[in-house]
Amino acid sequence: MDSSRQHKKLQLNSDLGFLNQLDRFDILIPFIHLEKYLMMELERRNIKVYYQHSRLLITAPVNERPIWAQDWWPSCQILSDFSEAIDFLKSQKNLGIYYQTESDNLSKRIQNRIKNIPLKRIDYKVPHPFNFKFYTYTTIQDQVLFCAQPFQRFPFGWHEFNEDKQTPPNRAYLKLWELLSVYNIVPSSGSKIIEIGASPGGWSWVLSQFAAEVHTFDRAPLDPKLNPIKNIHHHIGDAFKIPFEQYQQCDWFFSDLICTPEKLYETINLWMKHSRIQNYVCTIKFKGDCDFDIMNQFLQIPGSRIIHLYQNKNEVTWIRTAE
Repeated sequence: MDSSRQHKKLQLNSDLGFLNQLDRFDILIPFIHLEKYLMMELERRNIKVYYQHSRLLITAPVNERPIWAQDWWPSCQILSDFSEAIDFLKSQKNLGIYYQTESDNLSKRIQNRIKNIPLKRIDYKVPHPFNFKFYTYTTIQDQVLFCAQPFQRFPFGWHEFNEDKQTPPNRAYLKLWELLSVYNIVPSSGSKIIEIGASPGGWSWVLSQFAAEVHTFDRAPLDPKLNPIKNIHHHIGDAFKIPFEQYQQCDWFFSDLICTPEKLYETINLWMKHSRIQNYVCTIKFKGDCDFDIMNQFLQIPGSRIIHLYQNKNEVTWIRTAE
C-alpha cells in the first residue's frame, strides 16, 4: 500500500480512544518533508501504524529506532483525563519537554500548568557532556500522550548547532559535528584519514582537528582558507582511482562524494579488500526516492549501521567502525 492510500485510511480512523486497549504503543517523530520514507520503512518492516499525524506516527512497538525517524518514544501512555494528566506530569522526577503537534486549548492549558524545558541549540563539544534526563509529551484530540524515556539524547533529535558561520568553507561540516558530538564517533588523535569528494573542504576542516593526516581527493581544489592547515594533503584527481598501496597506513575512510549508491558500494568494497582501513563514514545520496534495497546491501557488510543525521537531506550516513 502506498503512503497516500495508507494516510487516507488512517485519517478515517482518527479516534485515539482505542489506544487505551493496547498493552503498548510507540511514537515516532519523522524528519520534516521525509515522512513518506518513514512510512515506507515501516511497511517494509511490517510495523503497524495506528495513527498518522503530520508531525508524528503512533505505531506498534519497534525494537530499534527506524532510520527515517528523527526520534523514537517507546512504551508510551495515553492520559485521557486532564486533571489526572496534570497531576501525573507534575509527579515525574524529571522535567518534561512538550512536542507541539496542534495549537488548541488543551495544549495551551497543559503548557501553562507544567514547567517545560525549552529547546536549545547545541554547543559543539567532543565528547558532548549533555546527559540530562527528561520525559516527552504531546497532545492530540484532547488526549495527552506521554513517554518516560525517549530514545534520542537531545530532545526530539533536534540537532541544531550554534554554528561557526565564518571558518568552514561550506555547511557540510555540520554533518560531522553531529556525528562527532551527538553520536561520539571520533577518530583518534593519531589517525590517518582518506576523504574523497572533499572540495570545498567542510569535512576536511573538521577532520584536521582530530587526525594526524587527512589525505583529501577531489577534481576541484579545496577552499584557499584551508591552505594554512598543515595536516591536510589535497590531491587533485579522480577519487575512484586512488592507488591503494600508497595509503596502507590510513585507518579511516570518509566520503561525502556525490555519486550513485551503487558506485559508492563498489568503491568501499574495493577499499575493504585492498587496504587495512577498518573505519568508514560515507554519505549515501539518493537522486530520487530512498533505495531501501541498496541500503540493505550496505547493511550486509559486517559491523555496519545506517543513520539519517538531522543534517542529512535526501541521503543517509553509512558507518562501519572497528570493534
